[in-house]
Amino acid sequence: MKKTKFVTSYYMDVTEFTKNKWIGSSTSRKQRYLSSIIYHCKNFPNYNIVCYTHKMSLPEIEKIKIDYGLDNLIIKIKELDEIKYTDKLNSVINNVPDYIERFGLPGRPPQVMWGKFDIIREECDEDVEYLYWIDAGLQAVQLMPLRYNPHINELDIWTSFEKQGNFGLLFNESLINKLNLILQDKFFNIMCTTLQSYVHSFDDYHPIHDSYPIGGFFGGHKNSVLEYCNIFDDAADKHLKNNILCFEDAIMKQSTDRYPKEKLFTLTCNVHATPLTEKEFHYDIWDESKNLPKPIWRIWEEIRDKY
Repeated sequence: MKKTKFVTSYYMDVTEFTKNKWIGSSTSRKQRYLSSIIYHCKNFPNYNIVCYTHKMSLPEIEKIKIDYGLDNLIIKIKELDEIKYTDKLNSVINNVPDYIERFGLPGRPPQVMWGKFDIIREECDEDVEYLYWIDAGLQAVQLMPLRYNPHINELDIWTSFEKQGNFGLLFNESLINKLNLILQDKFFNIMCTTLQSYVHSFDDYHPIHDSYPIGGFFGGHKNSVLEYCNIFDDAADKHLKNNILCFEDAIMKQSTDRYPKEKLFTLTCNVHATPLTEKEFHYDIWDESKNLPKPIWRIWEEIRDKY
């Protein structure tokens, strides 16, 4: 079996760190993120799940590791001011006093979003062949159908800390091991036909407006991950030199457009925040003939069923 690793992060309570410049992820999301991290570990018991955090959030990650016996959860400390882009990001913030309003960036500081690529690069070590970035809150009812949660018939599935983040009937080692076989030496991006955030043009780059990367899950063979990170760094530097801040998916768009197509494998959905009814999203088996907007979870079903 090819050795595989997931990389994620949990940066909460950043208001104090940034002296009120950034409010960070809403504390109401803590339960969703922590429950999801628990099942990243439980549903992938043969993978190392590496979670980066800062000292403020460390006790919460340590607690779930102990309470739920998450032996494959590896916790690493990396403060936000240690993220490689921080100095240049702060320079832009100083140059553009109304940066939050101008760039539409309430919430997470760019160090959290752009830092995915700094962090995953550090995990491209010799003892792993495939590695993937996975957002802490990826296993959630907002993104996965309840029919893939083994607790579907239990009344507290929406609120239980132990149950709400478990979508192991679909999202599991068998699925990602199959993805590894599909990819071989390629890089994987989930794309969406719906624009996620504004993509900037430059003198030497104009975006191809067909589909747009989603930053919640990406990766592949470690060599492809390193190559993609290098392209992302170049694109990030171009944004910073032009005093532009944005979400990571906007930089990923430029990176994906420039990544060698023969080394890239993508699957595309139509919507991230789906307009489907609760019944269509959570309970109905997908029916292509209905021509409904394709939600992100269909990507996982396609990997399972079509390849």
